[in-house]
Amino acid sequence: MSGIADRLRFQVPLYTVTEAARLVDVPVSTLSTWAQGYLRRFPDRRNVVGDPLITYLKPEGPRRPSVPFVGLTEATILAAVRRSGVPMQRVRPALQALAVGLGLEHPLASRRLYTDGAELLYDYAESHPDTEDGQAARQLVVVRSGQRVFREVIRHSR
Repeated sequence: MSGIADRLRFQVPLYTVTEAARLVDVPVSTLSTWAQGYLRRFPDRRNVVGDPLITYLKPEGPRRPSVPFVGLTEATILAAVRRSGVPMQRVRPALQALAVGLGLEHPLASRRLYTDGAELLYDYAESHPDTEDGQAARQLVVVRSGQRVFREVIRHSR
């Protein structure tokens, strides 16, 4: 990839949160939470924090673009995953595991990410095809639990 192409995809804000939400067909509040994360305060229990899930760049001013192309791609995939039925309680830990465990900077933009409508699945074999683990992992793996899934079942359900 060229430096200019990378910069355009990852570092140049192209869409406002409102525009991105409209393109992805989710509420602005939802996309805003995905982009900026959230903090929920409760008087009688611990605060709940949700980290950002899509790439978001601090806008240069009000109503200025803040979502680069990769952020729109991530939001599109996340919206599709949610529409398929995967709850956020499964999405967030799976994305965290891919980011920390494999060092993926943009796991939602990975071509090796799948869903069965209940979990996020990752094709580990494609990232390590020549290793013993890669040969053994010819199935998709549930990211949260590491459980293997029969790859052909997922391919035929597309």
